[in-house]
Order: sequence, then C-alpha cells, then structure tokens
Amino acid sequence: MKIESKNYLKIAKFLLKIEKQAYRKIKGLKFDINDKSSNDIVTSCDLYVEKFLLNKIHSVYPNTKIVSEESFSSVKAEGTFFTIDPIDGTKNFANGNENWGIQIAYIENDIPIASAIFMPYFGGFYAAKDCGAFKNGKRFFTTARELKYSLAEINYINLSLLNKKQYRNITQSVLDIRDCGASCKIYTSLAQGQLGVKLDIGHCNPWDVLPGIILTNEAKCETKQFDDFTITATSKENLDEIIGKLKS
Repeated sequence: MKIESKNYLKIAKFLLKIEKQAYRKIKGLKFDINDKSSNDIVTSCDLYVEKFLLNKIHSVYPNTKIVSEESFSSVKAEGTFFTIDPIDGTKNFANGNENWGIQIAYIENDIPIASAIFMPYFGGFYAAKDCGAFKNGKRFFTTARELKYSLAEINYINLSLLNKKQYRNITQSVLDIRDCGASCKIYTSLAQGQLGVKLDIGHCNPWDVLPGIILTNEAKCETKQFDDFTITATSKENLDEIIGKLKS
C-alpha cells in the first residue's frame, strides 16, 4: 500500500529516530551468537532490533509490507515496502569492531524514496528523494577526487563474474582497495567522499544496498547497473572510468 503523505523527509527522520531507540535497547547488552549459514552468523541483538523495528513501523504504517533480513527475507522486494537490516555488519558487531549500523529504507512503487542509517560510532544519516542527504541533521554533499587518488570497495557477491583482467584494471585505476565488512559504512563513506567507488558483483540483497543508494544519490553520487555489476561513484567521471575499465 502506498503511503499517502508526500513528506518523505519526515519518513526518513522517523526511521532514524526508531533506529536510535533500537540501539539504546541493545547498548551494553550481552548477546548470543549463532550460525546462520556456513560463513555467516546472527546474534540475539539482530533479532531483538528487527522485532523492535518491525513493531515501530507497523504501528505507524500498518498496511505497508516489510522486507527484512532475518525474519522476512523471502518477501518480494517490489512495489511499495520498507526494508530493514537490523544490524548491518553483524560479524563486525559480534567482534567489537566499530563498522556496523542499523539501516532502513522506504521504497514506493519500486522507486527508492527515503532511508536512514544509524552507526553508533559515526553518527546518524538520513536522506529522502529530492530533499538531500543529512548527517546529524546537517545537509551535506559528496566530495569527488580523481579516481587514481580514490579508495574503492569491491563486494564479491559472485567473484566468478569478474575476470582477472577486469580485476587488474580496477585495482590499477584506484589508489587502493578497502574491505570494511559493512554496507552502511561503505555507503556513508562514499556519500562523504571518503571512498571513490563501490563495485558490487552479482545480486545484492535489498536491505544491504537500498538505504545506502538513497543516501548516496541524494549526496550527488552516481549509480549505474552494467551487466552483472552495480557501480556507485562520487562523480560521473569516476563512474564512466570504472565502466570503461570493466569493458576493456
């Protein structure tokens, strides 16, 4: 069901507010760690935060479906919906690494509309379509530098889709490759110009990428899908250069 209000910035602020509330609920708590798959884990905090956010969103938007990582990952991410990543960067969180956060996005008729990302160590971010990107309540824009002086993140969802030549072309065109292990940190770094490019190889989960794509788009980054790749860069020039490297 479509949300009638056109005040998308209000939605984004609401999402950040409940993310902060969820964090306060788990701050300092001891938690259990369980295997989720052969190379993945879930903590009791993931599950607690997800349930808290589901209840908060349903209380305000009872007729809008929700796609969330832990409990509703099989719900189709299409049409109008919220998507929740209760703890993005769970492995980091479980090991006391600061690169993790809580993130939510709102999609309306398949168009990314509003999002919020709260990272306890880095601040609160929110954005809404045609309204801008904000950090701790202050609007900001990305800062681009030449690709050869920029850092890049490569998300190896399906490494077989990137051949050796393409990998070499990418690594030789940037200053260095980073791997922080959390989409929230990658996208907020891109939005602030601390990274120059993010390359996703293969299919991405909606809860991993949609909150950050909304933020980076509103910070005036550029995003494009090309073959099996999704590329987000701090400028059109950097985006075009990366695409050229993948094609060559």
